[in-house]
Amino acid sequence: MTHKGKNVEMILSDVKKVIRRFHSADIYWHDRLFQWTPFHQGFWGKVFRHRAIARIAHVSSGDEYLLDAGCGDKPFKKQFHVKHHIGLEHKETVYRENEADLHGDIFDLPVLDNSINTVLCTEVLEHLEYPHQAIDEFHRVLKVGGYLIMTTPFVYPVHDEYDFFRYTPMGLKFMLENSGFYISKIEPLAGSGLSFALLLNIYITDIGFFWTKWLYPFGLVFRPLLLLMTATINLIGGILEIVIPSRHHKMSVFSFNYFVLAIKP
Repeated sequence: MTHKGKNVEMILSDVKKVIRRFHSADIYWHDRLFQWTPFHQGFWGKVFRHRAIARIAHVSSGDEYLLDAGCGDKPFKKQFHVKHHIGLEHKETVYRENEADLHGDIFDLPVLDNSINTVLCTEVLEHLEYPHQAIDEFHRVLKVGGYLIMTTPFVYPVHDEYDFFRYTPMGLKFMLENSGFYISKIEPLAGSGLSFALLLNIYITDIGFFWTKWLYPFGLVFRPLLLLMTATINLIGGILEIVIPSRHHKMSVFSFNYFVLAIKP
């Protein structure tokens, strides 16, 4: 290869690196800007999780300690009126933008026995290799009468390299009771129509970002169409949830997520 050819190859390599960085930033800002709007594929998931937790947050009102296991950026902090909202993350977590107060192993919590009023664990259980050990730990650190509040996906795509399990209501009930918890409620967060809309939107978004990456940056001209399709599907899913609220049929529901409230007796 000539010297000129090597220079061209180096320039093309640098251009590709710049495009990859812009594409990664594009995905990041898409999520940040649209996550609370119908233009985001996960819109209904966020809405229904926050609604479910808002309805139950009063159980810990005025309590001393809430442990947020796998806290991320503490998205539910404003809903809980406790004296100390303690966020826990693993020290090697891939989620760098977190608000952790403690760093430790969820299978060996750096917390005293019978010291926590409420444990909150949202969208974490599916990422644990040994979920029963984590639930045992939640039971250990909770005070008698303390609450465990959890959400976990049932119908949802694999979304990272540490995504191990999906849970049915029966599976959740078995694990919790086996660890000594009393089950107050296990309920689906949405019905089949809304869950189908969520999956379809995730599929369309993945395809859309794949094509915009392949054509980047020219593929950005298709982004408005992608946003419009996402919002339309979210609207249809919301209508189906109202017209056919299948989440009330607990044994036959096709739900993207389950909500759990359990008590340490």
